[in-house]
Amino acid sequence: MVAKADGHVVSAGMINLMDLDGKTAVRTALVEQDGTFRLNYIPEGQYVLHVNGASDIDPASAPSGAADPMVTINGLLNFKKLKSYADADLPITVKGDSTGLSIQVPDATSTPQVPGMGGVLGGTQEKP
Repeated sequence: MVAKADGHVVSAGMINLMDLDGKTAVRTALVEQDGTFRLNYIPEGQYVLHVNGASDIDPASAPSGAADPMVTINGLLNFKKLKSYADADLPITVKGDSTGLSIQVPDATSTPQVPGMGGVLGGTQEKP
């Protein structure tokens, strides 16, 4: 996962693979500090990849006071939140095993990503 504005890796967030109606989460994953995420055993089909809670964190930080915005990852660790991003949706088509899908998250003050700019897992990513 990367920031739409400048392409840097975004180090925290939640990925929800939703069915097309957007009501049922098929798979859920946490974004790792290197910006990667893993969703296993996805049946072929069309989905919406929904990102929420995306943020840059300071992995060296420790809770220093109630005024610091903090992020809990996996319910275990607290990190200082450096920047938050808006939610993003990416329509995708899953075809077989795949890797390398990238999703861009917009700044929290920008317009959320619009569905229709999708990708194909197991094939080549569609161009907008």
